[in-house]
Amino acid sequence: MNSRIFTATLVSFLLAGVVLAHSYLSSSSILANSILKTMPENLILGFSEPLEIGFSSFKVYKLETKTTDGAKLKLEAQALVTRVLALKNDLTKRADDGLETTASEAALVKLKLKLNLKSGIYVVMYRVLSVDTHITQDFFTFSLSSH
Repeated sequence: MNSRIFTATLVSFLLAGVVLAHSYLSSSSILANSILKTMPENLILGFSEPLEIGFSSFKVYKLETKTTDGAKLKLEAQALVTRVLALKNDLTKRADDGLETTASEAALVKLKLKLNLKSGIYVVMYRVLSVDTHITQDFFTFSLSSH
């Protein structure tokens, strides 16, 4: 009986490690909640493990808002992500010009940002498929200020 309990416990620990093996954002060339004076030419996102690039989505949108309240801003950003992340053929509405990363698998992803973007709040959003088949979705905001 003790060997069954030991085996069951061992299998549980091993499966728990697999379940927890999601890819998450580990670095970004633009930090969450940062305020930029000038927009860089690109955005580099680093993930904790390689992604299936062709089955992942990365977008940057300007958030049309007047709120300065952090909680409301987060809710508005989440609503934007829900509305636009799955859209196809929306490049003209976005603040990015698409992926510069051409590899089929990569842990570093580079997006080209559009030129002459206006001051405001921008939402970086992604839905990624890691090479171990786990899907992760998240977003963060940053501001561009001409002041």
